[in-house]
Amino acid sequence: MRVLLCLVVSLAPFAATAQSDAPRTKTLSESLDEDYRQRPGASHPGSVKGGGVAFFPGFLVHGLGHLYIDEDASGYWLMGAGFLGAGLYLAEGMIDRRRYDAAVPNLARRIIGHEAMVLFMGSWLADMAGSLKGSAPFAESALPLRRSSYAFSYRYVGNASHSFYHRACTKVAFDWERFYFETDLELHLDWALEFRGIGLDTGARIIRGRNPRNHLAIGLAVRREEDRRHEVAASEFLPYVQWQADVGTVIRSLRNLYLVSRLGYGLTGYQFSSRPASVPALVSDHDFIDQWLFLETCFSLNPSQSSRMGVFLAMDPSVDVVASQIDFDGKGRLQIELVRLEFEYRHLQLDWSIGAGMSLNVGLEFDL
Repeated sequence: MRVLLCLVVSLAPFAATAQSDAPRTKTLSESLDEDYRQRPGASHPGSVKGGGVAFFPGFLVHGLGHLYIDEDASGYWLMGAGFLGAGLYLAEGMIDRRRYDAAVPNLARRIIGHEAMVLFMGSWLADMAGSLKGSAPFAESALPLRRSSYAFSYRYVGNASHSFYHRACTKVAFDWERFYFETDLELHLDWALEFRGIGLDTGARIIRGRNPRNHLAIGLAVRREEDRRHEVAASEFLPYVQWQADVGTVIRSLRNLYLVSRLGYGLTGYQFSSRPASVPALVSDHDFIDQWLFLETCFSLNPSQSSRMGVFLAMDPSVDVVASQIDFDGKGRLQIELVRLEFEYRHLQLDWSIGAGMSLNVGLEFDL
């Protein structure tokens, strides 16, 4: 006991010195004098509870998460988008019940259904993301607008309609801000190269906003695929209109979240060969021509300055993995659109699609 008391007495001066050397807590006025900046009154922090409110009951009434964190204006915009999406779903159902067989009403129904899904699901997910994050914007991309790159990748395609599962891909892209051009080559990984495809996509941004990433573009995509195993070749021709806009111009908590949409009407010409293990020449006559609607909407953001993530909803029957359908015992079918996820981090690229099958693309991209 005497030894313990001696230790306490001997350490007491050191404890007093350490306490006296501890930094003094500054007052608010002192911090403001040293250029300390408070959070602006109109800026609100994110909330886990707000994200939970956005999840449910926010699924029924969108925007509740933003209202919880006092982002009222953004909350009302999201609420309106959710109600508009639900209204478009009802309109699609009314058109479907009339069972139009004409091309124009059928196209209108499909476009309305796509926009309904984008508005309803997009506003719900945006409410959750914004209420968790708060008023702060997403990161701005460090990539320049004027950029040229080269990429190569491995692609796996799981689809019951063919057995070309493993593919090698390469792509070269040039972007001059106003004009863009890219071409890609895809080969099946076997000695005979029974499947090969080559594509080209080019266009011009005819209108650009004050933020140069906001634009309206017109473009043309052309693609040729040859299947020697089944003696068939397909040539695709797709003119399209594309627009990209920052959602943050309307919903402040979602600044630097970009909505990208493409709409086009494609033609595919099929050629069949009478010789085994061969395909017709490019200039040969087409046996028949198919027409199809192309509609794709993407939400794109940057988790950091060196990364980019995109979520796509697409109606594109020309791709390997098409949209899946659910049959309700002959009473009707629900088409679930193709969902595609893209992620880039520095030079690494990941692309995953799921529908009636799935595909996974893993590759590297380098600046030229």
